[in-house]
Amino acid sequence: MDGHRPPFTLESTQEKIRLAEDVWNSRNPECVSLAYTHDSFWRNRGEFIVGRDEAILLVIKRLLGVTPSSNQRDPKSDHQILPMRREK
Repeated sequence: MDGHRPPFTLESTQEKIRLAEDVWNSRNPECVSLAYTHDSFWRNRGEFIVGRDEAILLVIKRLLGVTPSSNQRDPKSDHQILPMRREK
């Protein structure tokens, strides 16, 4: 791998992370959802979400601290929500 370098630097990576954190910390579901494609496929525990509209609803629920299964307030409402990559 001599001479091969990734197409990013430490600084550019830190900036991208900072921007992503700023969007999530804005607590604005529409802004958060713009980071994902219209046909993105998410898995959040037992929930499967397809597309931005469903992603917005999921983010709103998580910001309100509502659990997916019971629609009750979750005392641990800071769970990380990760998009799942679609198999090709």
